[in-house]
Order: sequence, then structure tokens, then C-alpha cells
Amino acid sequence: MSNVISTNEDLLKLADDLQRLQNQQTLRVMVAVSDFPQRRLLQGFFQQNRVRNYQVFDTGTALIQCLLGSKERALLIYDLETPDKNGLELLSIIRKAGEACKNVQVVLVTGQVQRSVVEKLIASGASAILPRPISQDALVECIKTLKLAL
Repeated sequence: MSNVISTNEDLLKLADDLQRLQNQQTLRVMVAVSDFPQRRLLQGFFQQNRVRNYQVFDTGTALIQCLLGSKERALLIYDLETPDKNGLELLSIIRKAGEACKNVQVVLVTGQVQRSVVEKLIASGASAILPRPISQDALVECIKTLKLAL
């Protein structure tokens, strides 16, 4: 690998690398999914992609408290059926928070992938829907769709 920038292509590659590094440092990933194997898959994925600011929460309440105390860019991967705060309750809280959560994207994990359910969740404020069980391919597609660089 050369350390010399000699073409526009080299400069564009450097800009892409710098943007990716900035996103890695500033994107906060917060996960609350009830299924342990799914947690492990997500943790492995984000570790593999060197996301440093990654947290797992046992309850929706804990995630929400942590989220509302921060103004960082955040990606929430949240189980629609989290017992203490379901996905629709989470979306409602985020909408009510307004400006404090403007940089938050919510990906809901659900086994209910019927078109009407997905449309309702997107209309309620979800950024994307991940079908259960989560696959790495679906996660990669979701990240690309949200235009997040890891």
C-alpha cells in the first residue's frame, strides 16, 4: 500500500477511508433483542466491523434512559416484542423526544414481516425492519439501505 496520493482516485479513496473512520467513532450502536443467539450474531458483526461504541441492553427502559442522555448519532436495533417497552412504545418515546433524537435510526427486529405490519412500523418511525432470525446478509443490506458506513 502506497502512502502517496498521486491521483484523484487516491484522494477519493482517502476521503472514503476518513469518512468510514469518522462514522465508526461517532456512530453509537445500541441493541436490545431478547434472543441470546441473535445478540451474539449482532455483537460479532459489529466487532468484525470494528464498531467501538456498541452496547447491549437487557431492557428497553435501560436503552431509552441511556439514549435520552446522549445526543450522539445512534443506531438502535430493537426487538419489536421487548417485554418492558415494545417497539411501538420505543418509537413513540423517540418521536416525543423530538430534536434530542433527530440522529437516531431505529431498526426493529420482528418475525412479523407481512407487508401491512412493515408499512405500519415504517409509518410509526422505524427506519428499517429486520426479519427474525437475523442473518448477516439481511443486516448488511439494512446497513446499506440506511447509508451507514461501518
